[in-house]
Amino acid sequence: MITSSRKKFGVQEWAVLEFPQSGERFVGKQTFQTWRERYPADVKFKVRRISGSGDFWVGEQLASYNGGPWMFGVSLHQFRGDKVALERIYVMEGFDAAAWRSEWAEMFDPLASVAL
Repeated sequence: MITSSRKKFGVQEWAVLEFPQSGERFVGKQTFQTWRERYPADVKFKVRRISGSGDFWVGEQLASYNGGPWMFGVSLHQFRGDKVALERIYVMEGFDAAAWRSEWAEMFDPLASVAL
């Protein structure tokens, strides 16, 4: 369930959840719920940012699995009415900045925007 400051959103009974990095697709609300209930790791989440409008929203978050280092995540949500119809989740490790770009880049702490 996605929570905003204004409202909680449910999932369509026929919704689809995809992990494009692994090629997995989960179809149907019951499949989502069962999969998430049986997830074999202790996962902690921190929301960095939620942005979007209308039926398309993007969530940027940090995730830690079993107390490990924070990983970066992006979730794309398409709604039908006030319920999620399609969710795509991408998770990746952080990486060091490339030295060759330092001339143009301003560095920031990617974890600083989140109270850990």
